[in-house]
Amino acid sequence: MMEKESESIDSMIARHIGVFAESIQHKLDLIVEGQQALSDRMDRRLAEIEHRSGCVEHKLDAVAADLSAHRADTEVHRKVYKIKEDDFVKSPFSPPLAGGDEGEGEKT
Repeated sequence: MMEKESESIDSMIARHIGVFAESIQHKLDLIVEGQQALSDRMDRRLAEIEHRSGCVEHKLDAVAADLSAHRADTEVHRKVYKIKEDDFVKSPFSPPLAGGDEGEGEKT
């Protein structure tokens, strides 16, 4: 009788160990699947960021080229773009010029 009980206990232990191993295996499969999904998601985000960064870099290059062309044009036409104090139209809100407030108000 002891042998039968021993075999019964052994088979119950083996069955419990099998069930436990299957449970652990299922949980590990879920973890691996989740990690793979996260990795795929990160790869997609990285590709998206690289694409956006390329667009921003392209726009920045275009702005730099435009600024360079504008600067070159300004340098070529320096005399045309030069602001002279004589041509300056004084606003009532601007501070007085160094020579005083000539031309403003009534002359006494």
